[in-house]
Amino acid sequence: MRTIPLSPQQRGLYFLHRVAPMSPVYHVPVVLSVTGPLDADRLQRAVDLLQRRHESLRSTFSEQGQHIHADPEQVKVGWLPAASVQTVAAEPFDLQRGPLWRVNVLGTGPYLLVLTFHHVIVDETSMAILGRELALAYGDPAALPEQGPPLPAPAVDLSGLDYWQGKLAEVTDLPVGSAGAGFDGARVALRIDSALLERVCKEHRVTPFMAVYAALAVLLSRWAGAPTVGVGTPIPGPAGDAVGYFQNTVVLATPIGPHATFSEVLKLARATVAQAVHYRETPFDAVVEAVRPARAGLRNPLFQVALVYTRGLIEDGWQLPGLHVEPFDYDWPTAHFDLAVAVTQRAGGLTGELNYNTSVFSAAAAAQIAGQYSDLLGALLAEPSLPVATPALELPSPAAASEAAQEVAPQPLLVAQVQAVFAEVLELEPVAADDDFFELGGHSLLALRLVETLSEKLGRAVSVGDFMLNPTPAGLAACLEHSPQAGPPGLVRLATGDSDVTIVLIHPVGGTLFCYSELIAALPPGVNAVGFERITGAHPGDRSLESIAERYAAALKQTEASRFVVVGWSLGGMIAHEVAARLPAARLVLLDAWSMSAPDQRDQLSAHGAQLVSAASRITRAGLSIVDELLETLSPLGVDVGALRQTPAAQVAAMMRDWAGLLTLASRHDLQPGAVKAVLYTGADNGPGVGEAMAASWSGLCAGLWHETVPGDHFEVLRSPAVTRIAAGLTGEYGA
Repeated sequence: MRTIPLSPQQRGLYFLHRVAPMSPVYHVPVVLSVTGPLDADRLQRAVDLLQRRHESLRSTFSEQGQHIHADPEQVKVGWLPAASVQTVAAEPFDLQRGPLWRVNVLGTGPYLLVLTFHHVIVDETSMAILGRELALAYGDPAALPEQGPPLPAPAVDLSGLDYWQGKLAEVTDLPVGSAGAGFDGARVALRIDSALLERVCKEHRVTPFMAVYAALAVLLSRWAGAPTVGVGTPIPGPAGDAVGYFQNTVVLATPIGPHATFSEVLKLARATVAQAVHYRETPFDAVVEAVRPARAGLRNPLFQVALVYTRGLIEDGWQLPGLHVEPFDYDWPTAHFDLAVAVTQRAGGLTGELNYNTSVFSAAAAAQIAGQYSDLLGALLAEPSLPVATPALELPSPAAASEAAQEVAPQPLLVAQVQAVFAEVLELEPVAADDDFFELGGHSLLALRLVETLSEKLGRAVSVGDFMLNPTPAGLAACLEHSPQAGPPGLVRLATGDSDVTIVLIHPVGGTLFCYSELIAALPPGVNAVGFERITGAHPGDRSLESIAERYAAALKQTEASRFVVVGWSLGGMIAHEVAARLPAARLVLLDAWSMSAPDQRDQLSAHGAQLVSAASRITRAGLSIVDELLETLSPLGVDVGALRQTPAAQVAAMMRDWAGLLTLASRHDLQPGAVKAVLYTGADNGPGVGEAMAASWSGLCAGLWHETVPGDHFEVLRSPAVTRIAAGLTGEYGA
């Protein structure tokens, strides 16, 4: 074993790992969708060769240094057909024992190849090297020598300390953040006009990185009420072909004068970035020690906002000979900083997202910040000669916006705001206060976009349930004005009455309650009805169907209801069973739902999830032009393909990934026998014997099961005339 000193950057990561050893925040996953005959032996040989070649892949760490092992524990490729990306990528590493990377293959074909590294052994440059070498080693191990380039001895360059002390002396902290904040995070998309950005960059001789930084510096200056707010950004170190953690963090600081134009700010940003690159080798920890900013617990010193700019995804360069390999988009619910603007440059232009710490910012506040930055960037690029403090460009600070979101605006103004969003989403002008969204050509997927946009614009949660019951601007505004801002998480009130029984509708795989719209309309007056929706991306931390059921049951227990009828259609039947089992007084109503307990049914769920994953990845890369090729994948979900074509590709891909995640959780779940009594309604047109087989699948899982047939097939059981009989049953003997 050979030991070398920790670099200053590694010391920082080692400290943070010791503070939160179970957190995956410093894990670096590479997730690839692989189609074709993936060879297990060739893959294992390739992994073994990479480990032999690179000292960082054979390393462990302690306070004494980086220990490079000649004979380390083998990194064995795990084949996990039913596991999720988040589960395998989040499994903790032990820095003192190793290995500090792992390789897993998920699914049964197409596959997900998940390589997870601890950041202390790799950086962005290293990932590109490993991607190239994995392809070579998989194709022909003899194409690479056994011995790779050795790790260079850590070098500490302090020649830039005087520059950094002067540059960062006047940096102001943002008025947010928590000294005890953890590392849980979420993301929200940014809007970037790539063509406009490219034009302005050429005119002002700046890079896209400089331009997006300049706009961010303006926003943060307004927010802090001070000229200079630091922005951290990672920058590669000189490593050659060695694999390791060599990057450093530099702090960009540009004073924004009250009368400066954006053209002038761009010139200042160009100089700031050039100087930072020149002094990039001064370790960040040494800069902090020299500047000595006020410290507060785990709060990041010198900056709370980062800017991460990459040319393509980490996964873009990873290939395997003889296989079709493409990047797979996945949710990764972590945050290194309070806020991070992440911008990716690819062939189709720039894309961006705001990564935020959920312990510091609510989803509504983060959405407002993302909207403010997107609006400000667009306005400044459109008129660079305009002073950045021009009143027409003024936006409220995120803190003020969050406070404003707690108050309900006067109803006429709120109606106008809702009308504007209706017009934006429907691409129609004008929209009257009493116009019905669906009569104007809206559909369920556009409705999801409407709800998300309203939530972003208004700075408060707008539920799909509120919109379903109030599909006009005036009706929805009145509902929002008189409804409470907070309640049990995920719970949507659908109908209010004086009954002592509450009907609970559980979403299917699609996550919304639109499928129940005719059933809700068929319920008689006086009925209490609520529902649970699962908005895409809202719960990236879900690890099991049990955790979802626990969350829903806990929310119901917070209500005043004492008895429940829990209803689930299709996959929602599994969730409904688990929710009902957790309530003291509940009946279960299953609408054309299988228990999905048989091994072949579980395999079917897993395979369908993998197909959706692949479809989402293809749509991300190729757009909606390929939707017609996905009919076989989408038809079992009852997706309106025509509506899908009118929905932004990014939203479609995100929804598909969320559906796939829920299918994966269902494929791994074992339904347990419960004491709840159940009614199963099946469609008469499903085919001979299907209803009986469906009923048999629930045998032993309920205290008693009543089976009734209604007109229609799997989807038509939620339409008239079937819903009339089902609604009567819900409020009749089964609802008592």
